[in-house]
Amino acid sequence: MRHCRLLIPLMLVVVLSAFVLGACGTRGLIDYKNEEWGYTVRYPYSWKLEVSTDGKVCVGTAPSKKGSFRIDVVEGLSARDVAQRWLMSIGTAYKEVAMLENKPSGDKFWDWYLAYEYETEYYGTFHGEAFFKQVRGRVYKIDTLAEKELYSKYPFPVIVSSFKVTTKE
Repeated sequence: MRHCRLLIPLMLVVVLSAFVLGACGTRGLIDYKNEEWGYTVRYPYSWKLEVSTDGKVCVGTAPSKKGSFRIDVVEGLSARDVAQRWLMSIGTAYKEVAMLENKPSGDKFWDWYLAYEYETEYYGTFHGEAFFKQVRGRVYKIDTLAEKELYSKYPFPVIVSSFKVTTKE
């Protein structure tokens, strides 16, 4: 009986530790700060990050190459217009694009939201979600994309929620 009294608290500590470490989801994240265009984002350390020479485009790709995020900084347009152009560019590349949502986001931070899917010839159906934030003549877009069946397995909510504009609104 005495062993049970010791085992229960020990097991509770082990279970809670595993839960906290597993559910945290922020372990292994790296901060990327783009000072020139005024934003920061966190992404998994195992992902490959590429930034364009002008710094306006940043792409993070999962090791599997089946999931990614892309950040664009666009000047001189509204968030809605940038969403429309993004949808047109996807449609040009993949022809059969299904727009699922294209509307003001209703979120306190994001101004516009776009959800879409398209089918590729060899790799199946992809699901994407893009979030747009308008700040002083600039629109910041973060687009998340993965194979439809795998989309929920990627840490996209953590990546998107970590995105911060560092310029003053």
